[in-house]
Amino acid sequence: MIHVFEINDENGLDGIRLLWNSLWRRTRGASYFQSFDWLTLYWRHFSGSQKLKVLVASLAGKPIGILPLVVRKTETNFGRVNVLTYPLDNWGTCYGPIGPNPAATLIAAMRHLRERRSNWDVLDLHHVDVNGVDRGRTRNALRTAGMNCLSRPSRTAAIVDLNPDWMTYWSERPLQSRRLYHQSERQLEQSGKLEFVRFRPEERSYGNADCRGDLFDEFLSLRPFPSTESSAERAFFCESHSAAVRMAAVDLNLLRLNGRPIAAAYGHHVNGQVDIVGCGVSADHERDAGRVLAARMLQDGASRGDQCYRFAPQTRSFVTDWQTSELETARLTHFAPMAPKAQLLRWNRNVKNWWNSLRRATAALNL
Repeated sequence: MIHVFEINDENGLDGIRLLWNSLWRRTRGASYFQSFDWLTLYWRHFSGSQKLKVLVASLAGKPIGILPLVVRKTETNFGRVNVLTYPLDNWGTCYGPIGPNPAATLIAAMRHLRERRSNWDVLDLHHVDVNGVDRGRTRNALRTAGMNCLSRPSRTAAIVDLNPDWMTYWSERPLQSRRLYHQSERQLEQSGKLEFVRFRPEERSYGNADCRGDLFDEFLSLRPFPSTESSAERAFFCESHSAAVRMAAVDLNLLRLNGRPIAAAYGHHVNGQVDIVGCGVSADHERDAGRVLAARMLQDGASRGDQCYRFAPQTRSFVTDWQTSELETARLTHFAPMAPKAQLLRWNRNVKNWWNSLRRATAALNL
């Protein structure tokens, strides 16, 4: 039988660092955002308004998986409710359990949550790659635990699959995209010296690693800051860069024209998978610089053995010419049956869904 125990504070988290790192290395499709270092840094910056709820699943005394969750208070039309969710927010592309046994971990975790509804009203899991890495495991785990869930689209990311090799990938790109690339490259080269720079640490460093703050500052000079981004989120992003450098998980790309940065892309790489989470292009070269940087970055990545690039929703426009498919994540929500506010939210959601369906049906009849 699988046993689950909870970790609800940072001290308990420190006790499973080695276990987490071991399971993370064996996680299919693992990302930097699922790493122990990222979560502890995230918790140091944003723990004030949340509670930690990390579930560790063990079989016969041997840990087989970890499900990192947080409980946060969320304002709704029916008052404040406690929402149990993943800690990813909108930093990465998708999220899920840590370890080589995701199905067993999820089933055990959902049964544990069903039997111990202590401090949450709504279970709301965002960024679930239901058709990819997850393969429906989360939905099945909820169903197995007797927890009905509402499934809705979460976010859509762009995918660039470089398998089996660069020549095959490039030959399959639309002819118009390849022509536009060469036109853009010639246009930029007519203005001066074009230079592609990539910073990707090859080995982990546990001391004072060279974070190449000069290159990171060039990226920040081009990165548009969302109006909703707080100063705390900006500080966290900068500190996360240092942590990722120490893990050898940073992937920073720059395109310079006459020594000045005109395009940049920032992400994280783990085992041949690259997650691009931020990009920027100078206003005076907006049409050409992004197209050229993306192509050079992908070609260089293929030579390094990169297999797949995932571009977060806020960076999708950067890779329009080069994507091979899309990754549509889902949001799975379960409303605790004994929580009055949760049931009001469920009822309200059902009414909205019914009303929207009625409106679509009426509009179709009017056509």
